[in-house]
Amino acid sequence: MAKKNRRKRQPKINKRIKALLPNKEPRIPPADLDRYQTEMPVWQIGRIDDGGRWGWRTIGKGRWEKEILPKLRNFETMTWAEIENASGGRKRGSNNHFINVNTIIKDAKERLSDLQMDDIDQLFSLRLAGKTRLYGKRIGRVFQIMWFDFNHEICPSKKRNT
Repeated sequence: MAKKNRRKRQPKINKRIKALLPNKEPRIPPADLDRYQTEMPVWQIGRIDDGGRWGWRTIGKGRWEKEILPKLRNFETMTWAEIENASGGRKRGSNNHFINVNTIIKDAKERLSDLQMDDIDQLFSLRLAGKTRLYGKRIGRVFQIMWFDFNHEICPSKKRNT
C-alpha cells in the first residue's frame, strides 16, 4: 500500500482569539533588509527612557559629551554592515548585535513593560567602550536609542572572565 500524501495542516484558531493575536508582519519588506546594511545609521531619540536605572538622567552632561556623542559620530562614518562586523574586547566577538529580549535581566524586562514596549522581541546593543553599551530598537537604518548601560548589566555576558 502506498502512503498517502499528507499536507501539514495549520491548527484551527477560534476567530475571536485570532483577532486578538498581534499582527507580526515585518515593517521592512524582506528584500529591503540587505539594503540597510549598506547605509549609515540614523539616530532617533524619541524613545530614550527618561527615568529608570539606564535612563537619560543617569548620564550627566560630561558623559554625553565625552563618551557617547563622539562614539555616535564615529558610527555615522560606518555602514550597518561595518558596525555589526566590528569586533574587539577580550574575546574578539561581535561588539554590536541584536539580542533577544528573553536574554535580558528581569529589571530590564519590567522596565520595558513599564514603558509599554514589552511587545519588542529584540533590542540592538552598541558597544561604546569597555562595559558601556547603548541599547535600543533598530528598524532598518534607524536606531531608536533607549538605554545607556555603563556596567553591561542589561544583558550580561555569559562568557567567563579569563
